[in-house]
Amino acid sequence: MALSAVSAAVEARLTAWSAAQAGRPPVRGLNTQDAETPADNSAYLEVQYPVSTSEQISMGAPGANVWRDEGAFRVLLNVESGTGVVDALALVDEIAALFRGKNFDGVRCFAPSQPVIDDRNDAGGWFTLSFAVPYEHDIIA
Repeated sequence: MALSAVSAAVEARLTAWSAAQAGRPPVRGLNTQDAETPADNSAYLEVQYPVSTSEQISMGAPGANVWRDEGAFRVLLNVESGTGVVDALALVDEIAALFRGKNFDGVRCFAPSQPVIDDRNDAGGWFTLSFAVPYEHDIIA
């Protein structure tokens, strides 16, 4: 699980992007009350934090020690099945650009993966595209 600072920064960045323009999908963050899929079958985003590690990378006097959290967060775009992939892939490209090579709130992001198409897409009402973004975050104590 990513440090709380990482998940807060990532979800705030996605939420700001979503709110900046009408028609962008809302973000469903960690343990939110809006955990149900939209009743109107509109698109929505999810964020997951499947892997992270922490290590101390320097040792010194108090206030000079650095611990580094490294991992990846995963962004999932869920769109209604049968609506095609052209618009969904364009949204994934736009969202990936929010993080590609960016440094915000102490989170350093690297190259996002290419979108993965969920093999279960043919069996449900939602078509899911996902990508992962590797990151680093340092804590100085």
